[in-house]
Amino acid sequence: MDENDPVILAAKEVAEALSEEPAAKYFLLAAKAMEEDESVKALHDGIEAAQKAMMQAAEHQDDAAFIQAKKRYNALAEEFSSHPVVKNFVTAIEELTPLLEEVEYKLQ
Repeated sequence: MDENDPVILAAKEVAEALSEEPAAKYFLLAAKAMEEDESVKALHDGIEAAQKAMMQAAEHQDDAAFIQAKKRYNALAEEFSSHPVVKNFVTAIEELTPLLEEVEYKLQ
């Protein structure tokens, strides 16, 4: 990869400019919070476990176990989507998206 390649230079300029944008800073902080929050991790792990339980129940044609796992999945998914850290992350994405779309448009 050539450091003097115009595409690489443009990408570096875009990255530098984005790093100064409040929406990008907010997104990076929100993403870090998502990665580090133990309660978010626990909810995510619980959702994955409920998904696996649904798959196993379906594979064994166990309707009662499937219904139970689906109820657990739905409850955890609702809790996850209403978690303050997750809501903050979603807001950060929504605020960053127009900026990224503008960058994409200008790079075309």
